Parts: sequence; structure tokens; C-alpha cells
Amino acid sequence: MKSKDLSVLTARVMATMFVLIGHCLLFYKMGGHSWDDASLIVCKTADILKNYIYSFHMALFMMISGYVFAIAYLPKADNIDIRQFIYNRFKRLIIPLIFVKLCFWNTINVLIGNYKWISSASFFEVGHLWYLADLFVISVFSMCFFKVACAYVGEKSRSLFILTIIFAVISLLSDLLPSGGKSMIEGVYYYSVFFGLGMLLKEYKIFDKLNSFIFLSSIIFGILISYLTAVLLLQENIIFKSVTAIFSAVGWFGMCFAIKSIALTKFFVLTEKYSMSIYLFHVPLIYFLLGKTQLQSHYPLTVMIVLFFAGYIFSIMIEIILKLLKLDFLVGK
Repeated sequence: MKSKDLSVLTARVMATMFVLIGHCLLFYKMGGHSWDDASLIVCKTADILKNYIYSFHMALFMMISGYVFAIAYLPKADNIDIRQFIYNRFKRLIIPLIFVKLCFWNTINVLIGNYKWISSASFFEVGHLWYLADLFVISVFSMCFFKVACAYVGEKSRSLFILTIIFAVISLLSDLLPSGGKSMIEGVYYYSVFFGLGMLLKEYKIFDKLNSFIFLSSIIFGILISYLTAVLLLQENIIFKSVTAIFSAVGWFGMCFAIKSIALTKFFVLTEKYSMSIYLFHVPLIYFLLGKTQLQSHYPLTVMIVLFFAGYIFSIMIEIILKLLKLDFLVGK
């Protein structure tokens, strides 16, 4: 792998780990699920860690996606067949969403009593898979925008700046825009700006232009400030929420550029290879273990470790089986 790709690989693995760890802690304040009762052990440390991770982890994922989009598509945006692009995005994102939703998500939620086979939730509730749908919409919109902008604006960097401004306005107004109460639609509004920022980071080579001292200092400052604001102040204002997420997401993304050599370790290579499947399958297993076993009655650290490794290994095994059956296209391969 080329050196310039190691930062992206590291960032993708870090984001995957944040999502997995965050979901291993989600049961502390999830309310309404069969495992959420008085028997749960209260763990302030786990709750603080969960609050911090949830303040930025999906923003980081969307920022990485925007960065990769800028690498793969921006240089040739004016020559891309939009229909083929939409088709490829559908195979990569929507096919896995439908497969996991129908075969795993619905099945597990029915087994643990969260909802019935025939219900509005079984048709419309997608849980953690919302990100795939949102990324599909945002990336297709971005490509359509660049196709039009190439004809009328000309310069890609100017078009990118305009698009990011549009995304920023949409994100700031996300609480006011119509969504029908659907978190997936709200996610498109809110997270679009992080996709745009990811593209800007790549287009203007922000991380490459900073000297090492300023680079690492800004990263540490950003992570600390975002931690204090997200965990200790716990404000819900949309501007405050967005700024906090930007600090953390940019900070951790930048950290991945500083420590990119770890991408060559076996764990990082393995995790990156199966990152899509880890994202797809770990949550249904976590729901099953918490809903059908007495795991939650154990010490919180034990619960988190068991859920982490079970979700990690189980997800990889599913992709290996699908590959043997030549069905790995169902996970976007």
C-alpha cells in the first residue's frame, strides 16, 4: 500500500473501533430494550466514554468518506457517468443495508422482543445501518452537484467550497428542516457538512501543510477541548454539538496521519479488510447477547470486552462464509 493511503487506512480502522466500542457501551442508557432494567450495573466511566465517542464517531466516519470521495472521484468528476456512479454506490451501500436489515437486524429484534415480524419497525427501522443510506444520498448529491458545477463554475476547488457552504447551512438548520421524525433524514442534514469538510481536507491538503509541532499540538488541543465540552458540559445546542464533533473528528483524523505507520500492523490490516462487515454485523450480535443472555449482570468491563471480541470475530466469520459461498457482494464487495 502506498504511504499516502496509510493515513486513510488508519483512520478507517480507528473509526470502526470507535463505533464498535461505542455500541458495546450503548446499553447503559438505551431505554426501552429488554435488557434495560434495574439489574444493570451503573458505571460512570463507561457512560462518560460512551458520551464522548457518540459525540463524534459518526462525524469522523462521514469525514473519512468525504476524504476518500475527494481522492477517488473529484479529479475525474466531469467524466464520470452519473448512472454508473449511482449503480456502484447502490451495490456498495444499499445492497448491504437491505441484506443485513432483512436477514439479521429484523431477526434479532424479533427474537429479543423489540418488535414483531409484521410491523412498521420491521419495515422502516434500520438501527445503525442509517449511515449507509445517508452516505448514499450525500455522495450521490455531491456527484450530481459536481457534474453541474463543472459545466457552470468550472474550477473544482471553488465548486467544492460552495458545496461545503451549502452543507454547512443545511447542517445548522437540521433541527428546523422537515424530516418526518425520521432520524435517517435528520442524519443526511446534520452529517453532510462533515462529508464536505473531509473533501476540503483532501483538496487543500490541510494535514500536509502543518509542521509537526503545530500539527500534534492542534490535535491534542482539539481532542481535549471536545472531550471536556461533550462529556462535562453536555449541551444540546446544534452549533455547540457541531463544533464539538468537528474538533474531535478533525483531531482524531489528524492523529491518524501522525501515527499512520501502525496501519501496517496485522491487527490494523485485518480490521481494515473486514471493516465493512464489522460495521454491518456487530450490532445485531450485541443486541442478541444482551437480550437473550445474562451477560449484562456481569462487571461492565467484562461485558464490554465480551461484546467487543464477539462482535469483531462474528462479523469477520460471516464475511468469510459469504465469500466461500460467493455471496460477498451482499456486504458491498
